[in-house]
Amino acid sequence: MLLSTLVLFAYPLLAQGPYWGMTSSGGSFGVGTIYTITESNVFTTKHNFLRFDGSTPKGDVVKASNGLYYGVTEVGGTGGVGVLFSFNPSNGTYTVLHNFNSSTTGAQPLRGPVIANNGRLYGTCSSGGANNVGTLWEYNIGTSTLTKKFDFDGLTTGKGSTPRGRLMVHSNGTIYGTTQLGGLNGAGCIFSYTAGGVSNTKVYNFPALPAITTGNRPLTGLAQSGSLLYGFTANGGANGHGSIFSFNTSGNVFTNLYNFLATGAGRAPLSEFTAVSGVLYATASAGGSSSGGTIFSWDISGAAHADLVHLNNSIGYAPFSRLFAASDGQLYGTTSAGGTSNAGVLFSFNTGTNTYTPVLQMASLGLSAPWSSVIEDPSGTLVGMASDGGTGNEGALFKYTISGSVGTVLLPFSYANGANPHGRLFKASNGLFYGLASAGGEFSSGTLFSIDPTNSNFITRVHFDNGKGTIPLGSLVEDNGKLYGVCSAGGTANGGTLFEYNISSNILSVKVNFASTLVGNAPVNGLFKATNGLMYGATGAGAGNAQGSLYEYVPGGTTLTKRKDFLLATTGKQPLGDVMQASDGLLYGTTSLGGAENYGTIFSFDPVSNTFTTIYNFNGLEGGTPGGELLQATNGKLYGVFREEGQGFSGGIYSWDIGTATYTEEFDLNIAPVTDQGSLPQSSLLQGSDGMLYGTTTQGGSGGNASGAIFRFDPTSLAYSVLLTFTGASNGALPYDGLVPESAVIPQSVGLAAKVFLEGPFVSGTGLMNANLRSLPSFPLTEPFSALGFTQVGGGGETIAPSVLATSGNNAVVDWVLVELRNAATPATLVRTQAALLQSDGDIVGLDNNSTLTLPVPAGTYHVAIRHRNHLGVMTGTAVALSSSPTSLDLTTGLVGTYGTNALKTVGAYRVLRTGNSFRNTNIKYTGSQNDRDPILIRVGSITPNNTANGYFQEDVNLNGQVKYTGSANDRDPILLNVGSIAPNNTVTEQLP
Repeated sequence: MLLSTLVLFAYPLLAQGPYWGMTSSGGSFGVGTIYTITESNVFTTKHNFLRFDGSTPKGDVVKASNGLYYGVTEVGGTGGVGVLFSFNPSNGTYTVLHNFNSSTTGAQPLRGPVIANNGRLYGTCSSGGANNVGTLWEYNIGTSTLTKKFDFDGLTTGKGSTPRGRLMVHSNGTIYGTTQLGGLNGAGCIFSYTAGGVSNTKVYNFPALPAITTGNRPLTGLAQSGSLLYGFTANGGANGHGSIFSFNTSGNVFTNLYNFLATGAGRAPLSEFTAVSGVLYATASAGGSSSGGTIFSWDISGAAHADLVHLNNSIGYAPFSRLFAASDGQLYGTTSAGGTSNAGVLFSFNTGTNTYTPVLQMASLGLSAPWSSVIEDPSGTLVGMASDGGTGNEGALFKYTISGSVGTVLLPFSYANGANPHGRLFKASNGLFYGLASAGGEFSSGTLFSIDPTNSNFITRVHFDNGKGTIPLGSLVEDNGKLYGVCSAGGTANGGTLFEYNISSNILSVKVNFASTLVGNAPVNGLFKATNGLMYGATGAGAGNAQGSLYEYVPGGTTLTKRKDFLLATTGKQPLGDVMQASDGLLYGTTSLGGAENYGTIFSFDPVSNTFTTIYNFNGLEGGTPGGELLQATNGKLYGVFREEGQGFSGGIYSWDIGTATYTEEFDLNIAPVTDQGSLPQSSLLQGSDGMLYGTTTQGGSGGNASGAIFRFDPTSLAYSVLLTFTGASNGALPYDGLVPESAVIPQSVGLAAKVFLEGPFVSGTGLMNANLRSLPSFPLTEPFSALGFTQVGGGGETIAPSVLATSGNNAVVDWVLVELRNAATPATLVRTQAALLQSDGDIVGLDNNSTLTLPVPAGTYHVAIRHRNHLGVMTGTAVALSSSPTSLDLTTGLVGTYGTNALKTVGAYRVLRTGNSFRNTNIKYTGSQNDRDPILIRVGSITPNNTANGYFQEDVNLNGQVKYTGSANDRDPILLNVGSIAPNNTVTEQLP
């Protein structure tokens, strides 16, 4: 039996295709792909990683003299509080220049930067910094350096606090701005700042409330016309709704010019004036005849205010942007809402005729909620940003061509699912592939994700941060239902972490924080599980020689044991691949640097005697800088790749015979005159069902855009061929590690063909539910239940492609539902949860809106519960037998018994889940504490309960995309009807154990 075990270990069954791999760059968004390829050379892109740096931009972009656009996002980045970025319009290159930090450079920059006379960018953060009330910063384009110039402080004698308006550069070169709070009276101030300085000067302090004569707490910046600056206050004034003022910088003279009215006229401007021929133009975000805001003017010479356009839902409303004077003589601006799908519009305004025209519906680009103004570049093309929507659902940079009336998305923002993967995928015991992305994610620190090989459903499982670790590298390994891997940085000592991920509970735990002492830090590859049950890995720095070490780990433990200190001159250092175990029981690995010839080494390690031996020193001529995990082929030899040197100076393939201790340079890439075989390989190799070896090169291939290749090598005939060349956007670039077979594990799963109706959107006359929510720009592409506090077991983070929302008719997506499998004997115990899509005809389907829902659990009997975010859930009264063949479960007819009493509501001939749980708990209440009526009132505005709120909201209990407190189709009445309109103090309780 022992011999059989060794033989199976040494010579596993040949891999069965297709083979899965990843690129760290390229693809649709330039940050990597997941792909498959077959031995017959059929290539398929399975997933494009999204672009993740920064999200929710609300300020304008500016164009610098180098031709680049510069802007900020309010959130995202490594600190989650925004980034400064550049965008090259000529080639589409997006670069994060600075990740804002709450404690140092500031947080949440709301308005875009300005370019001062010294050519540098200046901007503010609305919070963060030393006093957590904002900062003013400078960015030197020439040196690519961002410097905080000073912290706002909120002291009466200090610099002001909470700047929310845009800075402006005066014609004399001085920078002026406002703060909402702080200053002498705590009600904000106007300040001046000399570019390059380390402090500001308060030139005017707004009075404290009630500030009847002047107003206070400005939310906007200033604009210059002639010798005066003009601005707005958000509070106070004669009518309590703020005012228009002028400010003379020569004598610091403040003059209140106009008080906004309480009704009828526009009020609450959230952007600055634009001057045209002695008249100032701006937008008001509220008020007006339709309460949607206005476009208004201030005639400087006549001291007259006029509302010129009253905005409403159909043409766009709630404008937050400055107006921009374009070369065609029109003013352009955006509304944050209204228009198609309530997504906002880009509009033009003719100052001669006061004609307002929506020229671009944001919904047509899949965008919504634009806050920013636009710039013109080149002439006739406007460029702006939307704060929501886009493929990443976090906003986008867009352009609009005036002559052709054509809008185009230039750059989608997001932090959704990771970027730049460097390792291999790992197929776990549940049949899913798991992997690590080294960048991206909510905190721009990488993610752990899964992808289902049966339907390519991609789910982000973990967003790494400094506590969990950052920049995860290498691949994962499984032990007892848990995955183990490493991050190369972050953790308590910023030296990286070793983590454990529980597949069933979806919980990640840090088991070890790497430090420079003991085993070292900065792990450079993943873990390998040996036949003794222990795991082995390597660090790249620290430990005894400050050059890293080989270490041992007991799965589930919290300590590491150092087995060997690396030393450049003898053992080599910086292994680029995991170790592996050969048929002789020894572990084998490589180092990429050092050794006797300084080109790296091959080493062995005996896990019984803990003996480390350097068995070969690369010499450059026969290859150097080995990378990737070694493979033991069916001929008994170990095969690997070297990244550099060799006869073609492009890397190659080598073998090591463990029986004779013989090194053989098997194949050199690109020996002249050949140039198209790929170069710089550092991948692991895989032996296919045809006996050939398969791998990747990080660069080269055929064609002018070659960015890496997939190759095949015959270890018998030494024939080498390129199967595919990566070219960037079309199929990916830079495949760092190799391929893995799809056939490693056969997953266990059960199928469920369930059907339910939700009361809110249900129409009894048609037996269908309306699907209004799917057209909302804010419809979540990631399941909403985790954020709402629903307990998850194995599920959570399920994500859909935007394209599934385009389906109409009976199969249109109504909303997300949460499917729970519960223990047959103790139904209060969750076994598995999984988010799924609910269609208009009641069918619950998979994340592609087509396939039958499958859950990765063994066949057996389970209580099945269906839950929704604002409807009461339901569970089967008895356990249901589930198997790999889909089990039908129709909860709409009343024929299936349910747990508890009256768990479902009868509507005509149908049974439906009760609506009205807007305060997320387990009951529906109309009065008393934690009732479901008050959240609706709060959402629409408790002072004006006849308002509406459009979007994907918990309080929208009829799921029509609009929250209403009064009037037809309001969301309050269904709650009252469900508790009993005669006795509104009743409570309806969810019938779940």
